[in-house]
Amino acid sequence: MDQLTVGIFGLTGCAGDQLTLLNCEDELLAIAGKVRMKSFKMASTTEVGGEIEVAFVEGSVCQPRDLALLREVRGRAHNLVALGTCACFGGVAAMDQRLDPEILKEKVYGTEGDLFAIQRARPLSTYVDVDFMLPGCPVEKEQLLETISCLLKGSFPEIPTTPVCADCRIRENVCLVIEKEQVCCGALTRGGCKARCPSLDVPCLGCRGPVEDAYYRAEMEFLAARGVTREVVRKEMLLFSTPAGMGERLEKEFD
Repeated sequence: MDQLTVGIFGLTGCAGDQLTLLNCEDELLAIAGKVRMKSFKMASTTEVGGEIEVAFVEGSVCQPRDLALLREVRGRAHNLVALGTCACFGGVAAMDQRLDPEILKEKVYGTEGDLFAIQRARPLSTYVDVDFMLPGCPVEKEQLLETISCLLKGSFPEIPTTPVCADCRIRENVCLVIEKEQVCCGALTRGGCKARCPSLDVPCLGCRGPVEDAYYRAEMEFLAARGVTREVVRKEMLLFSTPAGMGERLEKEFD
């Protein structure tokens, strides 16, 4: 494919994943030669309507206007890529699924919250078909470039399915749970980040979302043997991964 028509769209989120693309400074000219950008509000006010071959959508659905935009984009795009952990799993915006959204809005915005409508935060897949998920908070630059390269060839890339613990092994990091008695969620979290946080002695908080075949009970028992309660693990893991099954899977382990 000589040139790909692309749109970059943002729902409720921090826009960090869109910024990752703009930070590909050494590659931007090459990308510009292969991509016809039809919508990218962070970079340009120019909007071109009609069909697009690939839509990258960042953020989670937290407002009615998010949902309206998402459905419009899905209707225009041949392929829809969920860009970042919020789009894939709900992310931080979806961390508290127990309280009523209106109560959360009042706590954060007070009376100013009356000016806009919200709804319970959800990932894109709750409402539309998603063709590919690229997790990360933000996404890894190399994986974003690989995704664009593969799309130009009409395919999707293979992204890591192993946990962060595998990345730690490759980098020969010491285990923060065993050696330093810290609460690290690397065994339950998708790898591909080169274990950036544990390499700096910072425990994994699960920002890349849940690994697909995590063995929750074994991890719970492993941490419990080191004095870490299930409630602490639950609190850490639900920060980024609710509600993509993580909440239900963890609750099941608590039963």
